[in-house]
Amino acid sequence: MTPLAALQASLARWRTFSGRSRRSEFWWTMLAALCVVVLALGVDQVVFGGGTVAVDASPRFPVTGLALLAMACPLMALGWRRMQDTGRPGWLTLVPLAVVVPVNAALAAGWLQTGRNLAYIVLTVIELAALALTLLLLARPSEPGANRYGANPKGVEA
Repeated sequence: MTPLAALQASLARWRTFSGRSRRSEFWWTMLAALCVVVLALGVDQVVFGGGTVAVDASPRFPVTGLALLAMACPLMALGWRRMQDTGRPGWLTLVPLAVVVPVNAALAAGWLQTGRNLAYIVLTVIELAALALTLLLLARPSEPGANRYGANPKGVEA
Protein backbone atom coordinates (compact mmCIF):
# COMPACT_ATOMS: atom_id res chain seq x y z
CA MET A 1 0.00 0.00 0.00
CA THR A 2 1.42 3.37 -0.98
CA PRO A 3 1.67 6.11 1.65
CA LEU A 4 -1.00 8.20 -0.06
CA ALA A 5 -3.37 5.23 -0.36
CA ALA A 6 -2.82 4.38 3.32
CA LEU A 7 -3.57 7.96 4.33
CA GLN A 8 -6.67 8.09 2.14
CA ALA A 9 -7.93 4.79 3.60
CA SER A 10 -7.49 6.15 7.09
CA LEU A 11 -9.17 9.48 6.39
CA ALA A 12 -12.10 7.80 4.64
CA ARG A 13 -12.92 5.97 7.90
CA TRP A 14 -12.11 8.80 10.30
CA ARG A 15 -15.05 8.10 12.62
CA THR A 16 -15.30 4.32 12.26
CA PHE A 17 -14.23 2.31 15.30
CA SER A 18 -15.29 -1.06 13.91
CA GLY A 19 -13.21 -3.22 11.61
CA ARG A 20 -9.47 -3.42 11.16
CA SER A 21 -6.64 -1.23 9.86
CA ARG A 22 -3.29 -2.29 8.44
CA ARG A 23 0.03 -1.34 9.97
CA SER A 24 0.98 0.77 6.97
CA GLU A 25 -2.29 2.70 7.24
CA PHE A 26 -1.61 3.38 10.92
CA TRP A 27 2.04 4.43 10.66
CA TRP A 28 1.67 6.59 7.51
CA THR A 29 -1.24 8.40 9.13
CA MET A 30 0.73 8.91 12.32
CA LEU A 31 3.61 10.35 10.28
CA ALA A 32 1.19 12.73 8.53
CA ALA A 33 -0.25 13.75 11.93
CA LEU A 34 3.26 14.42 13.24
CA CYS A 35 3.94 16.63 10.20
CA VAL A 36 0.71 18.56 10.85
CA VAL A 37 1.69 19.13 14.49
CA VAL A 38 5.18 20.29 13.54
CA LEU A 39 3.70 22.68 10.96
CA ALA A 40 1.17 23.98 13.51
CA LEU A 41 3.95 24.53 16.06
CA GLY A 42 5.85 26.50 13.43
CA VAL A 43 2.80 28.67 12.73
CA ASP A 44 2.32 29.22 16.47
CA GLN A 45 5.95 30.23 16.82
CA VAL A 46 5.83 32.70 13.94
CA VAL A 47 2.38 34.17 14.50
CA PHE A 48 1.85 33.95 18.26
CA GLY A 49 5.36 33.55 19.63
CA GLY A 50 4.44 30.00 20.67
CA GLY A 51 6.59 28.54 23.37
CA THR A 52 7.02 31.88 25.09
CA VAL A 53 5.18 32.32 28.33
CA ALA A 54 2.62 35.11 28.44
CA VAL A 55 1.96 37.41 31.38
CA ASP A 56 -0.66 34.99 32.73
CA ALA A 57 1.97 32.19 32.66
CA SER A 58 0.22 30.14 29.99
CA PRO A 59 2.01 29.08 26.80
CA ARG A 60 0.40 30.18 23.53
CA PHE A 61 -0.23 27.32 21.11
CA PRO A 62 -3.68 28.01 19.61
CA VAL A 63 -3.05 26.55 16.14
CA THR A 64 -1.41 23.42 17.57
CA GLY A 65 -4.28 23.00 20.03
CA LEU A 66 -6.84 23.22 17.24
CA ALA A 67 -4.87 20.79 15.09
CA LEU A 68 -4.68 18.27 17.92
CA LEU A 69 -8.36 18.69 18.65
CA ALA A 70 -9.24 18.14 14.99
CA MET A 71 -7.09 14.99 14.81
CA ALA A 72 -8.22 13.44 18.11
CA CYS A 73 -11.20 11.42 16.86
CA PRO A 74 -9.64 10.21 13.58
CA LEU A 75 -6.45 9.09 15.34
CA MET A 76 -8.37 7.41 18.15
CA ALA A 77 -10.53 5.53 15.65
CA LEU A 78 -7.44 4.50 13.68
CA GLY A 79 -5.66 3.23 16.80
CA TRP A 80 -8.82 1.39 17.85
CA ARG A 81 -9.06 -0.38 14.46
CA ARG A 82 -5.32 -1.12 14.46
CA MET A 83 -5.54 -2.73 17.89
CA GLN A 84 -8.46 -4.86 16.66
CA ASP A 85 -6.39 -5.89 13.65
CA THR A 86 -3.92 -7.50 16.05
CA GLY A 87 -6.79 -9.43 17.67
CA ARG A 88 -6.98 -7.29 20.80
CA PRO A 89 -9.87 -5.10 21.97
CA GLY A 90 -9.70 -1.52 20.73
CA TRP A 91 -10.16 -0.04 24.20
CA LEU A 92 -6.53 -0.98 24.94
CA THR A 93 -5.55 2.18 23.03
CA LEU A 94 -7.04 4.12 25.96
CA VAL A 95 -4.64 2.62 28.54
CA PRO A 96 -2.11 5.49 28.36
CA LEU A 97 -4.95 8.02 28.80
CA ALA A 98 -6.05 6.21 31.95
CA VAL A 99 -2.75 7.28 33.50
CA VAL A 100 -2.04 10.58 31.75
CA VAL A 101 -5.40 12.25 32.43
CA PRO A 102 -5.44 11.74 36.22
CA VAL A 103 -1.78 12.73 36.56
CA ASN A 104 -2.31 15.94 34.58
CA ALA A 105 -5.48 16.68 36.56
CA ALA A 106 -3.52 16.25 39.80
CA LEU A 107 -0.80 18.56 38.47
CA ALA A 108 -3.35 21.19 37.44
CA ALA A 109 -5.09 21.01 40.83
CA GLY A 110 -1.77 21.38 42.64
CA TRP A 111 -2.02 18.00 44.34
CA LEU A 112 1.16 16.83 42.66
CA GLN A 113 4.36 18.78 42.13
CA THR A 114 6.79 18.26 39.27
CA GLY A 115 10.50 17.82 39.74
CA ARG A 116 12.04 15.65 42.40
CA ASN A 117 8.75 14.57 43.94
CA LEU A 118 8.84 10.76 44.15
CA ALA A 119 5.14 10.38 43.30
CA TYR A 120 5.60 12.45 40.15
CA ILE A 121 8.62 10.41 39.07
CA VAL A 122 6.84 7.10 39.67
CA LEU A 123 3.71 8.23 37.80
CA THR A 124 5.83 9.51 34.90
CA VAL A 125 7.55 6.12 34.62
CA ILE A 126 4.14 4.41 34.67
CA GLU A 127 2.90 6.78 31.93
CA LEU A 128 5.91 6.02 29.75
CA ALA A 129 5.54 2.27 30.32
CA ALA A 130 1.85 2.39 29.38
CA LEU A 131 2.65 4.35 26.23
CA ALA A 132 5.48 1.97 25.27
CA LEU A 133 3.28 -1.09 25.83
CA THR A 134 0.51 0.41 23.70
CA LEU A 135 2.94 1.24 20.90
CA LEU A 136 4.33 -2.30 21.01
CA LEU A 137 0.83 -3.73 20.69
CA LEU A 138 0.04 -1.39 17.78
CA ALA A 139 3.25 -2.46 16.02
CA ARG A 140 2.37 -6.17 16.18
CA PRO A 141 1.61 -7.97 12.91
CA SER A 142 -1.97 -8.33 11.77
CA GLU A 143 -3.83 -11.40 12.91
CA PRO A 144 -3.98 -13.71 9.88
CA GLY A 145 -7.40 -14.41 8.44
CA ALA A 146 -10.64 -13.10 9.84
CA ASN A 147 -10.96 -12.43 13.55
CA ARG A 148 -13.87 -11.35 15.76
CA TYR A 149 -13.43 -7.76 14.54
CA GLY A 150 -13.78 -8.48 10.84
CA ALA A 151 -12.06 -9.75 7.74
CA ASN A 152 -8.36 -9.32 7.27
CA PRO A 153 -7.66 -6.08 5.38
CA LYS A 154 -6.72 -6.67 1.75
CA GLY A 155 -3.02 -7.24 1.17
CA VAL A 156 -2.00 -7.36 4.82
CA GLU A 157 1.72 -7.37 5.41
CA ALA A 158 3.23 -9.96 7.71
